[in-house]
Amino acid sequence: MISEFSGSRRPTPDRPTPLSSADLDDKPRVSITDEEIFQLTKVILEGGKAGNFERSLAHAIRCADPLNKRLLLEAFPRLVEKFHPIYGYLK
Repeated sequence: MISEFSGSRRPTPDRPTPLSSADLDDKPRVSITDEEIFQLTKVILEGGKAGNFERSLAHAIRCADPLNKRLLLEAFPRLVEKFHPIYGYLK
């Protein structure tokens, strides 16, 4: 079985190449500081109100490089809305 991630398969129109940082320059950006991101993940990991998926996302956000961190935060805006230490509804 050939994996989706093996090097033998080329991108096609129905399976495009993953986004690069150049593709994201005109997209809306999450305006949140690194300190707020750290506090957000701290609330998720230590607060006791997050589920397994939300805790896994918090770990991924902490480990991610800046581009992937931004992608995660933009892909899951509800995470910020729910757990942000100042603006979140679980404060």
